[in-house]
Amino acid sequence: MKMSLAHLFGNASNSQQLPQLHRLPRIKNDGGHPLDGEDDDDLFEGKFRISYHHDKEFRSTLKEHMHYFLKHPEEMSKLSNLGSMIDGYVKCEVVEKARELFDGMTPKERNLITWNSMIEGYMRSEKCLKFAWSLFVNMPCHLILSKLADWPSTVLIWIDGEIQDMDMIKCLSCETLLSCKDIMAEQQATPNNSIRGLYVVNQIKTAVENACFAFGVVSCANILALATEISYVSVRDAPFTKLCSTKNILTVNGQFPGPTLYVHKGETIIVDVYNRANYNITIHWHGVNQPRNPWSDGPEYVTQCPIRPGGKFSQKVIFSEEEGTLWWHAHSDWSRATVHGAIVVKPKPGTTYPFPKPHKEVPVILGEWWKKDVVEVYNDLQRTGSDASISDAYTINGQPGDLHPCSKNETFKLRVDYGKTYLLRIVNAAVQDILFFGIANHKLTVVGTDGAYVKPVKVDYITIAPGQTMDVLLEANQALDRYYMAAKVYSSAVRVQFDNTTTTAIVEYNGKHIPSSSTPSMPSLPAFNDTNASVNLLSQLRSLADEEHPIDVPLEISTNLFFTTSVNTRPCANGSTCLGPNGGRLSASMNNISFELPSGNNILKAYYNNISGVFGENFPDVPPFPFDFTANNLPASLNTPSVATEVNLLDYNSTVEIVLQGTSLFGGTDHPIHLHGYSFYVVGWGFGNFDNHKDPLNYNLVDPPYQNTVTVPINGWTAIRFTANNPGVWFMHCHLERHVTWGMAMTFIVKNGDINVPQQHMLPPPPHMPPC
Repeated sequence: MKMSLAHLFGNASNSQQLPQLHRLPRIKNDGGHPLDGEDDDDLFEGKFRISYHHDKEFRSTLKEHMHYFLKHPEEMSKLSNLGSMIDGYVKCEVVEKARELFDGMTPKERNLITWNSMIEGYMRSEKCLKFAWSLFVNMPCHLILSKLADWPSTVLIWIDGEIQDMDMIKCLSCETLLSCKDIMAEQQATPNNSIRGLYVVNQIKTAVENACFAFGVVSCANILALATEISYVSVRDAPFTKLCSTKNILTVNGQFPGPTLYVHKGETIIVDVYNRANYNITIHWHGVNQPRNPWSDGPEYVTQCPIRPGGKFSQKVIFSEEEGTLWWHAHSDWSRATVHGAIVVKPKPGTTYPFPKPHKEVPVILGEWWKKDVVEVYNDLQRTGSDASISDAYTINGQPGDLHPCSKNETFKLRVDYGKTYLLRIVNAAVQDILFFGIANHKLTVVGTDGAYVKPVKVDYITIAPGQTMDVLLEANQALDRYYMAAKVYSSAVRVQFDNTTTTAIVEYNGKHIPSSSTPSMPSLPAFNDTNASVNLLSQLRSLADEEHPIDVPLEISTNLFFTTSVNTRPCANGSTCLGPNGGRLSASMNNISFELPSGNNILKAYYNNISGVFGENFPDVPPFPFDFTANNLPASLNTPSVATEVNLLDYNSTVEIVLQGTSLFGGTDHPIHLHGYSFYVVGWGFGNFDNHKDPLNYNLVDPPYQNTVTVPINGWTAIRFTANNPGVWFMHCHLERHVTWGMAMTFIVKNGDINVPQQHMLPPPPHMPPC
């Protein structure tokens, strides 16, 4: 049962439309185009929507037009409907060019015809049916719901071409799909949700009366996995107005924050990243362990060279044990300030949350906003050697909140119903600062961190560092009114300036009520320098550690590592004077080595291909020389680190403990440390110097939290454990952006395992890695 989507959406050719198409003018002999000098902007409006095979003369004329635009893209600005251009490219079988135009459009510019044209283009090739299906399930709900009657045939087209070669084909009646009802009921109604689509198909009985859905041995969960296999990311500049001024920022798909990615536990997806911006870019999937697949991890010059302007990279993102909230962000200079978004990893279909299902789930992304171009902020930091200029505001879901000028109307609002529970998926995407977060008059129940569940912890506020994510339940159990949701800085460093503003959103109860005041109630958050308050939640986090959510804490350690984290200074180049302390430039280090990214190559490529001269293998297991790490008035001789690109080698399946020790150089501060490729168990932490004899006696080896980013408290330490069973090249760094820029980072190389066991080896590189 094959049919064109042009028939489904009412765009098939007919005799009434053909005369209009024959009026399309020919290409001029002088090389010009019929549009030149003519007031005919609507020439292409709605005229490329007829299947080309119905009229050979039309097809020939259309190809001439489209080839002209391929050579003269500037002429496209004369067209009033970019979607018609996409339709034209598709009918001329130039699908990749159509895709480029499609990716460059904003969500508002993409109408039903535009989506249909792209889907139809992909459906003409048996090899591209998954692309067509992926586009279909990613169509905005308001477009799909207006055409419910078209769903069955679309699904049938995909299945007829895609699954017919499966070894075991099982034809099910349409009624059998009702078994998806319970699974669908557990899902969020999102554009990415194919289960909902399959369920709706069953309700349109007249359209699916004689349909046969060939699942083979595939369950509803497998159908969902296929549906979400391909996603598209277009990185480009877009204008945004905040704090009374407008500037261009780097975005994904024209959105800030970027779109939320929805997947299920254990899925694998392909993300095609197109760089339509003027700067190099990479994308990192923060907290996704990527088993054996460092090639798609994303840190610039560590696992890949950047995607250049105009380039593309298809990243295979492998989800394994993660479940909960993660996030994605740029990993190239400071571009993650605006290039970021949430990842929601749902339980596998047929399973559910370890807590009562919430009424609604809401991503809450905390960010940071500069009036100045962030590229200039980064360049000034590098040029002067001094600290970065502070941001002008923090944001909640991209908005500073109504305490800031020109921001009241755009303030994010969460509307709630009394008596219902909401799951807030909180991400700290701020560039520089740890934040306190709370909601006035409401308790927060933390049920997950960094893509792993924890025993519920009820608190008045949370402390969340850059890079961290938290799943928090909000019970709407207060009087019908308006309440501020707010975030403000926690800053322990005595010599560092910081943004001391507060960002707000509004939680507003539905139902008739008279606000208690003109201004919503404000949550009581700790003072900016309250260190004891900052670790309150950390001390209470425990993994579930039950039968459904087992843990595997290494009890016997084969590799003990001790890494110091320090802010330093070093001399300016060529004897010049910088604007850092004592005329030098600010630096940072781990074990007294300031990490330097390689140039012209990346560590993973060099390691895989045995290319020498890119990195050394001498990152020390312990500091080069011991000292009283948290003492006052440390000698100036400790301030200057060495600068190098050194890695630390780990044997496959070794059990690793790392003690991360803060130092009081330049007064000390907190450091949120993130490890790529792994989550780890946080078995202990404390203030002062780590005592190797006493402190391990107090480790939590029963139910420690499982995280990918952990804060080393000011002048304190944190101990983590993991099993090195993910071969590859994996970056570890402070997630305060200025610190990693200064060099507070290092890289692990986890060796392959048994030569006879492929599952213990890194995957081979994908084709078309970005060139160096």
